[in-house]
Amino acid sequence: MSVVSCQRPQARHGLTRIGRVGNNSFVTRHSTLDNRQWFMRIIAGKYGGCRLASVPEGIRPSSDRLRETLFDVLGNSVSGSNWLDPFAGSGAVGIEALSRGAQLVVFNDKSLAATQLVRRNLEICKLQAGYETHQVDVFRLLKDNRMPPLDFVFLDPPYGFPGLKKLLTAISRIGSLQFSTGVVLELSRRTKLDFLEKNWILSRQLVTGDSQLVFLKPGFEQKSK
Repeated sequence: MSVVSCQRPQARHGLTRIGRVGNNSFVTRHSTLDNRQWFMRIIAGKYGGCRLASVPEGIRPSSDRLRETLFDVLGNSVSGSNWLDPFAGSGAVGIEALSRGAQLVVFNDKSLAATQLVRRNLEICKLQAGYETHQVDVFRLLKDNRMPPLDFVFLDPPYGFPGLKKLLTAISRIGSLQFSTGVVLELSRRTKLDFLEKNWILSRQLVTGDSQLVFLKPGFEQKSK
């Protein structure tokens, strides 16, 4: 399994890189704006071009380049799919999925500021159906057995999150997980994958800027419900 580095000279969809602090890349369309904020757009699909609300300090959104890479890989499989986004942040990934034809996205973030931002961005894009929003701890959310069968689980925990092994164990016990479910992690490019256990199949690993996308499949049979 090879690691592919996806490097582009500049994000192409309405974002211009202007600087970096620590591990965070900051982007804006106007250099006079406060560089502690991001201004993002939905890239493609029904809501393509929709400009999302500015992201306040303390929330790290998935960059447009990373989202473009993610959805280039997933392609047509997004249409009609069900998603779980337990660390939703700005909601940009889930809204991008809905824009490209996903049937349902379950958004969650334990942060009140992030949950409010997700709801604001759903309003901006005039989305009235096809989603749920929650504000609970991720491990509490994963014990909820009322979710429909999941096609994708997108995991974007804070960089340096200490419980990756525990998180994947909890994911493996979700009643709505299927053998075909795609689990995608967004991690710092410096994060080693030594937390992966043998019951997960690593299908792809892509490095994009300061981040990496790790594509997994369950390597175990799900018990009949």
